[in-house]
Amino acid sequence: MNTKQVLNILIQNPSENFQGWFIPKGTWVQGNAWAIHHNEREFPDPDRFNPNRYLKQDPNHRPFPNERGYMTFGWGRRVCSGQGLAEQGTFITIARLLWGFNIQTALGQDGKEIPVDIFDYTSVIAPCEEYRTDSDAEMV
Repeated sequence: MNTKQVLNILIQNPSENFQGWFIPKGTWVQGNAWAIHHNEREFPDPDRFNPNRYLKQDPNHRPFPNERGYMTFGWGRRVCSGQGLAEQGTFITIARLLWGFNIQTALGQDGKEIPVDIFDYTSVIAPCEEYRTDSDAEMV
């Protein structure tokens, strides 16, 4: 699921004042879904993998305005029309991965689990030079 999505809304009505801010007609307004999903009141410890937070009997469960518990696909009249298709595809992909692979924490040479740092990942905007080998550089 894309957690860094923003929602674009074009203000079509006449200019508006919202909480003291003047928004002229034709202005693009972006809803910050990342900030919404990282609100500690709604999502305690938001970066920790905790699927139980969506179970009503769990102490970390919070009622959420959206029935699905997230707003990655937008909200209101501007919700993404492909949401159902994307969710179905994601469900089938994850189900097949869980069916076909034994997913577990890697073990070090000492036999202990290697902790996973969820913030240690490669971004698409990371410089490629860091990951190139000498043979890669020759091809370029």
